[in-house]
Amino acid sequence: MEIVVLEPEDAEFVEDLANHHYPPTYPMSAADIMDNLSRPDNKSFCFGVEHEEKIVGYLMAWVDNTMVEGKRERVVLVDDIVLSNKARHQLFRLLQAMLDEMKKRGFGQLPIEGSARPSSSHTFMNRPEALERLGYELCQKAEYYDEDFEEELTWVRYEPIVHEDATIDLDDQLEISFGQPAPMEEDVEFEDEDFQEGYY
Repeated sequence: MEIVVLEPEDAEFVEDLANHHYPPTYPMSAADIMDNLSRPDNKSFCFGVEHEEKIVGYLMAWVDNTMVEGKRERVVLVDDIVLSNKARHQLFRLLQAMLDEMKKRGFGQLPIEGSARPSSSHTFMNRPEALERLGYELCQKAEYYDEDFEEELTWVRYEPIVHEDATIDLDDQLEISFGQPAPMEEDVEFEDEDFQEGYY
């Protein structure tokens, strides 16, 4: 399987996959998908899993405003992830492709947000370890009811893992002596029964 950049001509493949995955309350037309794949700027991150010249999974994301009401902040919004049974194990590679492009385009420090249905447990919503391996940690998670889709959704927010620089406390130092070494104690002889077999 190969991770590829989705192009507008892939819209029909994506539509077929989405319609197979989502219920009728989640309308997604080829025209809508084509609009997402035709965004002219460099703030779109859309990748597919290709198997035998067919799209069997995809991720669509772009730079947008946070989903938190009343707050203005740029984030990378993961709008949709669909993985067929054949592509279930390709989540890490899809996220890696997205993060690599985010870094190349100067968006490597933006938080990542997204929402998903409860049945989408195989996506990054319930797989925080996948993003932790790529340098992001789960910071917030909330359940809410979406009136358009008439379903409970889960919202998550991931932020870059910050590694604090090590500091040295100058008041907590060891005294090291370079004088004469302390006298050695007399040699101690050990009997065989002083040792026990074990694993170290």
